Formats: sequence, structure tokens, C-alpha cells
Amino acid sequence: MLLSDYGIIHQHLLIKRSNSLSSAIFARLAARIALVSPPCTVFAIPQRFRPSFVLGPVDLPPWNLQTRFPLTECLGNRSIGQYTSKDATVLREWLINKGLSNSSLQRVFSGIKAVINFVTLEHGLECQNAFAKVYLPSNTDAKKRHAISPSNMAKIKAECLSLDDDIRWLVAIIFDSSMRLSEAAGLMIDDLKLEEDIPYIDLKPHPHRRLKTASSERKIPLVGMSLWAAKRIKQHSTGLYCFPRYTNSERCNSNSASAAINKWIKTVGGSNDVIHGLRHSFRDRLRAVEAPTDMIDQLGGWALKSVGQGYGDGYDLELLVKYLRRLTNS
Repeated sequence: MLLSDYGIIHQHLLIKRSNSLSSAIFARLAARIALVSPPCTVFAIPQRFRPSFVLGPVDLPPWNLQTRFPLTECLGNRSIGQYTSKDATVLREWLINKGLSNSSLQRVFSGIKAVINFVTLEHGLECQNAFAKVYLPSNTDAKKRHAISPSNMAKIKAECLSLDDDIRWLVAIIFDSSMRLSEAAGLMIDDLKLEEDIPYIDLKPHPHRRLKTASSERKIPLVGMSLWAAKRIKQHSTGLYCFPRYTNSERCNSNSASAAINKWIKTVGGSNDVIHGLRHSFRDRLRAVEAPTDMIDQLGGWALKSVGQGYGDGYDLELLVKYLRRLTNS
């Protein structure tokens, strides 16, 4: 039964009440109707649970249960029971036309299905999830990203120091820290802890920029190019954000940053080089100095590979910086 049908039934019951329907039966039916009236939509999730739902890729304008949500943007904010499998295909094509990759498409639909399942169970609704069985293309379009060669990294480093502007600071702060572009672009000035004995980045989620995984929240010692960039950012800061060109109180536009930076990197390095290649290079560089695998995962914010890695508090800054300094000395 669609949730909109309850309104029709409710009107019918009002008419029938004066006839054969007893007051007790009417009261029980009316109470049941009240559970879904007003109709339950995807916004029926309590405020405290909303941050738990990841509704879109981190490198897109934020979709969330506060402001924007792909389901309601495309199909409108209907009662959950009113969506059909046809609506699911319409949403899929709408997202594809927006340029989403297959992996991003699957991530968005996972979020939508989770939201609908949650509301359905919380409110005891007897309706199917119309988005549960929609066909999604397999993730075969993902391109293999490669590390940037040491010679090209040297060229990029030299150009960052020469041009010395905010775009180059963004590249440089990633250079020896291995942050994701969205993580770096969304940094706030207070995230840079330069006054500590061991300067570091306190990487944490913000309203304008979430983090990809739980393990993405971390402390990263600042060394080499990343330390240089952090100092330059602090010296020239005039507001709350490290990169106001790309970040404000509402969003972090890492898409725009990616387009500008990748175009520049290809002219300096190689035609296949992109900013994300620095993360691949970072992992290779840490392997070369024999850093433990779980330390590499901790520094890069990569998902834990085993249950055991989740035990304890991880490596402290003193030990992390010991290995990171080897990168800049090698």
C-alpha cells in the first residue's frame, strides 16, 4: 500500500464512522494512520543519525540530508512508498548524464538504499525499496592510476617553489603528506599545528568537507614540501580557510581544484600525471624506506586491512615523523 493511500482511507473512515464502525476500531485504525501521517520521506531520519549516511562521492558538491539529496533533486520529495522501480532507472540516467563514473554511481545508490531501508524499518512501513534491484553498470571504467616518476616529481617540486602561489601550495602540502585532494583543499587554518614541537596537520571532518572513511581522520607530521606549504599558507592567510579559492562555509569545490591542478601538472610532468599520483608515489617512497605497512596505511588514511590494525592508538607523531623525514632526505 502506498503511503498516499492512507489519506484516502482516513477520509473514508470519517464517513463510515457514523454508520457501522465502532469508536474503538476507528481509534485503532486512526492511530495506525498517524504513524505515517504526515507521510514518511527520506528526511524522516532523526537529526542525530543523519551524519552516518554517506550519500555521494567526496569529490562532488555535498549531498546530504540537510540541504541537497540526489533522490529528491531528481524525483522530488515523495513518500517512500510512492517511488517505483521506473523512478530508480530515471535517477540512474540522471546521474549518468551528470557525468558520474560507475563507481560514483554505485556509491550514491548505496547511500540512497541505506536511507530508505533505515526509514522503512524505523517507522514500520510495509513497502519495498524501489531502488534495491536497479541495474548499475559494473565498475569497469575505473582507470588505473600510476605513481609520478621521481624525475617528474622533482620538476613539480621546483615549479611549486618557483611560482609560490595558492595553487602550488595546495600541490605542495599534498607532496609529502599524501592527503587526498579534497582533504587538503578543505583544510582550515586551525588544522595546521605549526607551533607544536612536531608540526602536524590535524585532519578531521568539517561541515563543508567530510572525510572518505573513518580511518581518514588522522594526524600527519609536516615535513619537506608539505611543511613549506603550510608555513606559506599561514603567512598569507586572511580568513578561516587554507584555500578560500576552493572552500567556503558551505562546500569544498575539489572538482575545480582537480581540473586546474591536473592541467598544470601535465604540462610540468608527464601527460599521464595527475595530482592523485602523488598518493601512489607516497606509498612507494615509504616502502623504499622500509616503513611498516600499517604505518603507511595510517599516514595515508587508507582503510584498515585487518581487525588487528584497529587495536591500540596507532603510531605516535615521533615515530611517524622519523620515517617521513627519511623521504625528504632520500
